[in-house]
Amino acid sequence: MDTKFNTLLNSFQGKWFSQTNTYLLNSKKHKKYRKKIIVLIKNKYINIYSQSLLKLYSNNVRLSNQLLYKNINITNNQTVFSGNLTNITKQKLNFKLINKNSMKMESQFFLNDIIYEEYLYQISHRFIISIGFLKSLSKFKYIGVTITSYIKI
Repeated sequence: MDTKFNTLLNSFQGKWFSQTNTYLLNSKKHKKYRKKIIVLIKNKYINIYSQSLLKLYSNNVRLSNQLLYKNINITNNQTVFSGNLTNITKQKLNFKLINKNSMKMESQFFLNDIIYEEYLYQISHRFIISIGFLKSLSKFKYIGVTITSYIKI
């Protein structure tokens, strides 16, 4: 694996607080999501968890870890790094290093004929922003836009 890409990926490891703003173009609806993300990298595999607070009916609060992506195995195919997700979604991920602080992640959802492209920019070792575009392959148009900020905790 490319050392620049490996360095960028290793800087993503850890706990992050994220806020995602999504705008759906057809319905003109805006949604905001806040959550904690945990990125674990071991050997060539990446696991990504979403950590959220669950409030039970007896006013007890506990943390819940939900596995978002499991065992993303990244292989080098010239400048594109591919990862296949296992047992969660029928999805293929492609990573492309743009420069030492940014990369493009593209995921294709085979069941829905949709592509999501996300551009991640590392501002510092504790702050990352991303912009994402959701496209329909069958209609050849954009469906939505997301802007996400990540702060390392």
